[in-house]
Amino acid sequence: GVFAFRGAIDVVSMTSVALVVSEHLGAAANRHRASIAREIYVIIFVILGVTLAITLMGLVLGRRIVRTITGPLTQLVRITGEMARGDYDQRLDLNSRDELGELASSFNRMAITVKQHVGKLQAREKELSQRTEELEAAYRQLTTAKREADAMNESLEAKVLTRTAELEAANRKLS
Repeated sequence: GVFAFRGAIDVVSMTSVALVVSEHLGAAANRHRASIAREIYVIIFVILGVTLAITLMGLVLGRRIVRTITGPLTQLVRITGEMARGDYDQRLDLNSRDELGELASSFNRMAITVKQHVGKLQAREKELSQRTEELEAAYRQLTTAKREADAMNESLEAKVLTRTAELEAANRKLS
């Protein structure tokens, strides 16, 4: 009997101990789960923060890159328009060592060459205009001289005809 009672107490004790241990383990597991959940939330927020920061940096850098490209191109479009209207003194002011800088240097060299050629063409046009005026004046003088020569020729022919008639009449009288 004593052993049976003692066995029953041991079983009850063991069950009580098992329940207490189970409750402690459950509470510890719940605390551990809550801790893990908090750490997961912290990691998610850190990832979101880093993603947001990288996105903002990408936008800022992207905008800067776009301005670096479109700024000189906008300037090029404006200056080519001014040159098309006859202002050949325009130059691109771009101090860059990349392809846009090379484009600006080439454009500026081309603008200088175009200005020189336009200057030469304008000088040649002026020279041709002066030569044309000189030729027109010479043509007018020649036309006037020809009319005068034609008039003199007609007058001389009339005098020759009159003189020939007089000489023929005198010859007939002499014969």
